[in-house]
Amino acid sequence: MWSTWLIVVVLVLFIVAALLIALRAPRTVAGGGRGWWPNLKPRDGKHTQQRRMQQPQQPQPPYDHELPVSEPWLKLIASGAKRVEGRKGSSDKYAKWVGARVKLMNRERTVIVRVAAVRHYPTLADYLDAEGWANVAPHLHSYEETAAAYRQFYSDAKIAAAGGMNAIQVEVVDA
Repeated sequence: MWSTWLIVVVLVLFIVAALLIALRAPRTVAGGGRGWWPNLKPRDGKHTQQRRMQQPQQPQPPYDHELPVSEPWLKLIASGAKRVEGRKGSSDKYAKWVGARVKLMNRERTVIVRVAAVRHYPTLADYLDAEGWANVAPHLHSYEETAAAYRQFYSDAKIAAAGGMNAIQVEVVDA
């Protein structure tokens, strides 16, 4: 009986020793590299980490956000006539954009702007009253015409469900 226990103890010690040796020794991987990950040593002999550090980083785009804007609104922004872009949403949706560069685009043109300020209003009427219809739609001729143009994009119910209107004040950087 004691011989059976002796054999079990010897086998357990043998397994533990083999595991300790395997964990301490460098591992050879099928791809020719050393370590736990298969592609640490590429075929050219350089370590992947060193190669990653030497590669130049991809250039960052010249903008932080993108926003589609239809015509004639984008043309007016590019010319500097329209300085406020209105978007539905909660007060914090665009608040982080202040100071950021934004790419405004459609199929015809792209304009890079910097967001100077973001103001929030609970309704479209409050937005148009505070910002002035001539600032948000300089090509239109009245408050009613401007409200109707905005309602083509956003109904009052959609504006309320989204949390209100944001006035994004922009400055053209590159038209």
